[in-house]
Amino acid sequence: MGIERVTSLALRLHVVLVSAAFCGACGDDTIPDDDFSGLFKVDLTIREAATNFDAAILAPDLAGYDLTCNANAIPNGGDVHGQWHYIAACAAPEALFQLQSGCPAMSIDGISMSNPNGSGQASGSLNLNTNGTFSRTTRSLLAAHASVPSSCTQSFGGCLNYGMGQSAQFNWLDMTCVPSGGDCRCSISVDVSKTESGTWVATATGFTTTALTGGPQSFAASAGGDVLRHQGDATTLRGNRGITYVLLR
Repeated sequence: MGIERVTSLALRLHVVLVSAAFCGACGDDTIPDDDFSGLFKVDLTIREAATNFDAAILAPDLAGYDLTCNANAIPNGGDVHGQWHYIAACAAPEALFQLQSGCPAMSIDGISMSNPNGSGQASGSLNLNTNGTFSRTTRSLLAAHASVPSSCTQSFGGCLNYGMGQSAQFNWLDMTCVPSGGDCRCSISVDVSKTESGTWVATATGFTTTALTGGPQSFAASAGGDVLRHQGDATTLRGNRGITYVLLR
């Protein structure tokens, strides 16, 4: 059905509805409520097709939801099962635990989370089904800065080589370092996107997943008011550990 024809039909139905409303006030032969509601449903359907004929789904209105993210707060409690959509994320230095393990004196700051496509927040979906199965897709990019003392970089021959060495050892990150006051100042970027599925169980403090290609991972989680927050603990892998995600039902 062409858009012109759809629009024309919508206008004709709108005239019928207006006429029916006035006639209901002029005589006893009123239109039953169920028939009148049916006309409205048809009218709304036609008008929606006329304005959204490409079937695009509009983004949900986020007004009124508490979507704040605090990487230092541990979520705890609530019924987490259901279908959820990722809205935002935040991270603590713990998210780069593998990098810090080689240089405990390293300090990490300026952590931010975004979508790898360069716009907006983390996105994706999490399905915690009542039959005990789960599926999860996240699209998220972690960026941070690090101050690295010379004691960690001397064996590499300086800042530039240190950054290149870390990027080679941990091939899932990009790290660039430059001299800064005798130490090194580094920029870090890590794509922590994930796609996984398997089984899950609820726990007293959140939930535990067991992916088809991995072992159990436990998450602290809280749910309420159609908002879910989950945070990976020390049992989780890179991309979960130290990261808090905010989701909307």
